[in-house]
Amino acid sequence: MAFVLLKSFSNYVDANIALGVLQQEGINCHLEDEHIVTLINMASGIRLMVHHSQLDRASAILRETAKPLCPECGGEMVIPGEEEPEKRRSVLKSLRALFKKTAPDHTTYRCVNCGRKFDLSS
Repeated sequence: MAFVLLKSFSNYVDANIALGVLQQEGINCHLEDEHIVTLINMASGIRLMVHHSQLDRASAILRETAKPLCPECGGEMVIPGEEEPEKRRSVLKSLRALFKKTAPDHTTYRCVNCGRKFDLSS
């Protein structure tokens, strides 16, 4: 079987989330160098490898499930924005929102890194 590189990750969590999403969709894939990168910081990162025959489908799945990036700091840790700041979501709901596979039904987000609120429709 010939496997090809789909994407490299700098951290274990994001790599395993992407791996799980693809495997749930029936994509034949695996991670390379995940244990080494966890121990030492390698420039190549953790490599998500997919079977060459499923590369296009796997790429499309990751594009569909990609989280929006913060326009201020470029951070990937964004959660759905709240209508009223004083109403905080529970930790469980926030984690669910971070790793939600389907597209959300709203367009307002808040960056966990810098706190900026932004709207995807603009």
